[in-house]
Amino acid sequence: MNIIYFKSDIGNFGDDLNPWLWEQLFGDFSSYKKDLDFIGIGSILDTRIKSDNAKLVFGSGVRDFDFDINEISNLEVSFVRGPISSRLTNNSNYITDAAYALRLLPQKNYTKKYKTSIIPYFRHAYQFNWKLFEKFTGIHVIMPTQSVEKVIEEINQSENILAAAMHGAILADIYRVPWMRVKFSKHGHESALTSELKWNDWLGSVDIKDPSIHSFDFNFNQELSKPKQWFALVMMRLKFKNNRFILSSDKVVKTIDKKMKEAVDQFKMKYKNV
Repeated sequence: MNIIYFKSDIGNFGDDLNPWLWEQLFGDFSSYKKDLDFIGIGSILDTRIKSDNAKLVFGSGVRDFDFDINEISNLEVSFVRGPISSRLTNNSNYITDAAYALRLLPQKNYTKKYKTSIIPYFRHAYQFNWKLFEKFTGIHVIMPTQSVEKVIEEINQSENILAAAMHGAILADIYRVPWMRVKFSKHGHESALTSELKWNDWLGSVDIKDPSIHSFDFNFNQELSKPKQWFALVMMRLKFKNNRFILSSDKVVKTIDKKMKEAVDQFKMKYKNV
């Protein structure tokens, strides 16, 4: 079995969850069908998936409204990320982002250390002085380029999460840590349309209709000058004094847990070599 996911050159916990999580849930990949491409966490449903292997979608999502599922051969869908991905894949079954399978693993107990933490988008990790941000605002920074284990630990050690990274919000929701989205209008690495598609696809899957958002008009496509960094810091400190943290409902998450367990069990029964 081949785990298909985006591999960042600097590391990104949201994508790196794939080998880390699936090995724990499914065991040795070599015990599954060799010619199977497993498409899990991430917005990776697009026409770049070109192998002749059988392909299984397990919670992935689309990133483009022009996506045509019929252009991908040998594709089977267990479930997709949310209602938008469902509509763009011939009304496929959806549950939510596959990262919610983390809730099927044994859970650890953590002591809270941080009142509020922020998780930047991984491409912005080295384009802003986050150490200075931490000192200036008193908000702990969880670097998205750290190991999966470290990010999970620091999310659980936080009382609240500010998330510029979508999987920062997703993992906070998974571990029941109240969160709020942070949005940079000049993203610099993907279009606003793609970003909003991804976020709204997931939000629709967990029945969150009106999330509160902190928006900033900063251009992260280039390194900010020192005066602009200070201006950004002042603006963020002012805005972050008024937060409205949210969570999906316990009822929604309980339903997701049941459906995710069923999907995992069905996958093992169908694809594991006897």
